Amino acid sequence: MSDTNEYELYESRGFQDYSLGHQKMYTLPIQFLQDKDRRWNVIDVGVGIGFGLRKMLEAGILDRYVGVEPHPLSHDYLNQQEWPEHVKIHPCGWLDLPEDQLLLADYIFCIEVIEHVPDDQVAAFLARMRAHVRRNLFLSTPDSAKTDHGTATVPQWRARLKAAGFTEVAVIDSQWTVLYVCE
Repeated sequence: MSDTNEYELYESRGFQDYSLGHQKMYTLPIQFLQDKDRRWNVIDVGVGIGFGLRKMLEAGILDRYVGVEPHPLSHDYLNQQEWPEHVKIHPCGWLDLPEDQLLLADYIFCIEVIEHVPDDQVAAFLARMRAHVRRNLFLSTPDSAKTDHGTATVPQWRARLKAAGFTEVAVIDSQWTVLYVCE
């Protein structure tokens, strides 16, 4: 995992904003889900400081929410907030979350997380998401062809996602980070 996390980055900016890349990667799918005029079961892998969670609550799209956040500073920051009863946040990584704490989600968000997963765990990480999502996985990660922060190129991520069992992988490639919409 990276030496920094969302809480540390947020703190370094004086708690004034949130990464524009992260904002865009959450906002596009949330708008899509909001347009469906329903409430959904959502898993957020790497909830960070809760930007996506707050946006989902504001949009009124959540029926149930499970978030996982392994970094202690981010998790402690999240625990200082008051969340509705249908929101559960766990202080662990995605592969460490016990099965009985999971749900079969309509959608999974994994925004700017997978590039921090050790390469030998990526296949298991993706396979577990495939096993727990009914509709779409929204996954974003930097493109290694555009930045040194990425771990793979778009074709490599597309191949990994297909190998995990996602049959359709759409790519929204509008900045240094890429959003994969996987079905």
